[in-house]
Amino acid sequence: RLEEAKADAIKEGLKEGLKEGLKEGLEQGHKEGLEQGHKEGLEEGRKEGIQQGLEQGIEKGIEQEKISVATKMIEENIDINIIQKVSGLTIKQINDLKESIESI
Repeated sequence: RLEEAKADAIKEGLKEGLKEGLKEGLEQGHKEGLEQGHKEGLEEGRKEGIQQGLEQGIEKGIEQEKISVATKMIEENIDINIIQKVSGLTIKQINDLKESIESI
């Protein structure tokens, strides 16, 4: 009877130990997974942010160049339709630019 009780106790101890070990392992794995995911997410976000910043900077530079070209053409009294074709700006944008130049 004692041997049987010992065997049962060992089985129960193993069962509880496995259960507890599995729980701890899952918690640790979850924690490590979150940390790794966070780290990878930050890196990916940083890369995307840099890329978006570059794209926006390029777009802004192109827009500024269009305005610069149109301004020079306005100052040379070039026809608005030609300014539109060359600069790519809309007639409204050119007229607004013209008004801002004239008000200076």
